Amino acid sequence: MQTGQVAGPLLAGALIPVIGLPELYLIDALALCVTVWAVYRLPSLPPLSGTATRRAGVREIAAGFRYISGHTVLLLSFLADIIAMVLGMPRALFPQLAAQTYAPYGEGLALGLLFAAIPIGAVLGGLFSGTFSRARRHGWMVIGAVVVWGVAITGFGLSRDLWVAVAFLAVAGVADMVSMVFRGAILLSAATDEMRGRMQGVFTVVVAGGPRLADVLHGTAGSAFGPRTAVAGGGLLVVAVMLALAAAVPALRRYRV
Repeated sequence: MQTGQVAGPLLAGALIPVIGLPELYLIDALALCVTVWAVYRLPSLPPLSGTATRRAGVREIAAGFRYISGHTVLLLSFLADIIAMVLGMPRALFPQLAAQTYAPYGEGLALGLLFAAIPIGAVLGGLFSGTFSRARRHGWMVIGAVVVWGVAITGFGLSRDLWVAVAFLAVAGVADMVSMVFRGAILLSAATDEMRGRMQGVFTVVVAGGPRLADVLHGTAGSAFGPRTAVAGGGLLVVAVMLALAAAVPALRRYRV
C-alpha cells in the first residue's frame, strides 16, 4: 500500500505537465472502478461458530462505543492517532508549499516529492520493522512514535530546502508506520473476538477521517498564519498534546503485552 502511495504521487508529478490534471483524475477514477469490482468479488466472511448472526445497526454501533469507553487502552490508542493525524497532517498545504516555498525546484517535482515522502518513510519503516518486533511496551511505542511524528512535522514546517523537507517527512513516515503497527497490535490483543470487527471499523473511521479533518484545520490555519507557520505549529501541538495525554492518563504508558 505504501509503495503505491510512493509511485502514484511521483508518477503524477511527472505526468501533470504532459497529460494534464483533469485527464489524470479521469484515469484515477477509472482505476478505482477496478478496485471496487475487486472488493465486490471478495468472498463472504461468516461469523464465528456459535455466534448469533446479527445485522449491523445503530444498536451495534452504540455497543461498540460503550466497549471502547470501558477499555481505556483502546480509547487512548485511537486518541493518539487522532492527535497525530488531525493536528499534524499538513497534506492540504502541500500544493501551496510546492508553488511558493519550493517553487525553484519545479512545482510538479516538489509536489510529487512532498506527497511521496511520508509513504517512502513508511516503506523504510516496514523494511526495518524487525528492529522493534520484540518490543513489549506497546503503549510507550505508540507514545514515542506520535512524538517523533510531531517533531518531524515541525522540522518540515521550518525547512526551506526541498530535500531537507522530504527527509523530515520521511522520518514522519517511519514514525507513522511504527505507530500504526503497535496501535494495530493493541487493537488485536486487547479487543475480544466478537468485538474485534467493530473495533476495526472504528480504527478505519479514525484512519480515514482524521486526515480529512486535518485538511480543514490546516487549510484554515494556513490562510490565517501562513503555510509554514501552520505546519510547524501543528507539529508542536502534536508533541504537547500527546505528552499531556500520556502524563494525565497512565494506562497507555503502563500497557505491555
